[in-house]
Amino acid sequence: MGPFLPPPPPPPPPLPEPASAPCVESDRAPRPRHVGRYLIVDEIGRGGMAAIHLARWDGEGAVQKWFAIKTILPEYIQNDQIIKMFIDEVRTVARINHPNVVHVFGFGNDDGRYWMAMEYLHGETVGEIQAHLMDAGTSLNPGLAVRIVADAAAGLHAAHELRGRDGEPLNLVHRDVSPRNLFLTYDGTVKVIDFGVADGLGRLANTEDGLLKGSIPYISPERMTGLKSDRGADIFALGVVLWELTTGRRLFLGHTHSQTIDRVVECNVPLPSTLIDDYPLELEAVVMRALSKNPDLRFRTAGEMSRALESYLMNTNQLVGPEELSAYASRIFACQLVQRNKRLAWAADLTHTLSGNPGPSDSENPPQAHLTQQDMQAVGDDDDAPTTRFEPPACGCQRPGQLQQPTPQTAARASSANRPTIPCRPPKVPRPSGPPCRVPRPPRSVEGFPQFYHVSPT
Repeated sequence: MGPFLPPPPPPPPPLPEPASAPCVESDRAPRPRHVGRYLIVDEIGRGGMAAIHLARWDGEGAVQKWFAIKTILPEYIQNDQIIKMFIDEVRTVARINHPNVVHVFGFGNDDGRYWMAMEYLHGETVGEIQAHLMDAGTSLNPGLAVRIVADAAAGLHAAHELRGRDGEPLNLVHRDVSPRNLFLTYDGTVKVIDFGVADGLGRLANTEDGLLKGSIPYISPERMTGLKSDRGADIFALGVVLWELTTGRRLFLGHTHSQTIDRVVECNVPLPSTLIDDYPLELEAVVMRALSKNPDLRFRTAGEMSRALESYLMNTNQLVGPEELSAYASRIFACQLVQRNKRLAWAADLTHTLSGNPGPSDSENPPQAHLTQQDMQAVGDDDDAPTTRFEPPACGCQRPGQLQQPTPQTAARASSANRPTIPCRPPKVPRPSGPPCRVPRPPRSVEGFPQFYHVSPT
């Protein structure tokens, strides 16, 4: 999400880690802080224009719930276009009430920095599934792929059908449907996320002429050539996702930026049955209809596409639901699941140490007294704060796993300073190693094609 701006300066190189602790991510614990009624604990994701934080809400009767807080990056808090796009995203998603669309619960301004509170999604993006498939050189089971895309299509249909207060259609288009913006939770729920570049009536931010938004390999041919986007562009993008998941290949991604654009514009889509033996012909018909170069030949609505995929599952006697998706995600992301659970456990311990139990009351302005000065010093920027190291898990992979107790030296320092022994945040889960499936970020403009606005080369 963001206007056409030079890329932000690269982050400073990480400090060298001591040889005795090569797996320690940070020597300092994060500093929790309140945003509205939410206690922000840790940053769990960062994009080009915004960051995502793990936060906890405490209510009466020791009720606690995790949320994800999205904030504009500090370098863009004075950018009017970014702020308008951020507010547009909040207004858009808050109006959509569908189980397959991420929910927004709050919005505010904290010292000039806008934020939104969203449901915390415990899982991985479909982009991570795609990367896993490519690393393994295989494709996703058709039933699982169909369930993911059918649920995503149902969520997009709810967005496309959104109406204003006067009942007028808003003609909402996501414009950035791609594997990275489809999310699969570990309980088997599919969510459409990130409406930051969506288009529709009543938006504050307008796209300048000649600019595109979205991920290039999933942009429809008509959008690539400058025509106005509608829901057909989102349906085409879903078709690309389904084609790629069920074939284990990338459809339009080329070795260069220009090659990717040429492939999208030409829209020569190989029949999946020519690439995969025994590819279901009924499913192939659905995929190829969604990928029609002529928008008039595609499904009229995302809901129609979802029903066609549901019919395929019924006709082939495949019972695929959340339990099957949950089992699959928990199996292929076993190490990531362990790390995410440990991060939540660490965050729970940290917030319990700071706020105690029960937490603040459920009010618009929760009390701040439970964050005392001594508590803040305990998780402050002290280089002598105790750290916790991570050992590789028993499964044999190279990702950090088992927690190790602090060394006697760090424990002694913590005791002498009257600080609680709080472990550092678990390292972010790296992507499994394998052949590269990304291309370098393209130039911002290409001769003969419109300039790109908030685009991703992958």
